[in-house]
Amino acid sequence: MAMQERVGTPADGFWGPQSIAACQRHLYGIIRQVKPWPRPDAASLEKFYGEPGDESQLVSLMVPTLGVEYDGKPVKSIRCHHRVAEPLQRVLTELAAGPHAGLLKRYAGCYNL
Repeated sequence: MAMQERVGTPADGFWGPQSIAACQRHLYGIIRQVKPWPRPDAASLEKFYGEPGDESQLVSLMVPTLGVEYDGKPVKSIRCHHRVAEPLQRVLTELAAGPHAGLLKRYAGCYNL
């Protein structure tokens, strides 16, 4: 219910379509995209991100103060594509500063952060 309040939807304890839409709007507001994201087809994704497996596109996102953990151990950095680094940093910082900061400890390993 606290998360529903945070994203601006009625706090009824049911995480349904209305809560999902509100959460997406909240996250998109945090991201504040500068450039539009690619369409989800293979050609658009490759044009935007480059060749699959090209690790030269990756950067290290420093997160030691955000409380991110993996397997119970603190994470110092996350490798990600340079085009998502700034928005990802904003989202993680927002999560770390909010009432659900524990999610970065509990679920980070599930997403291979």
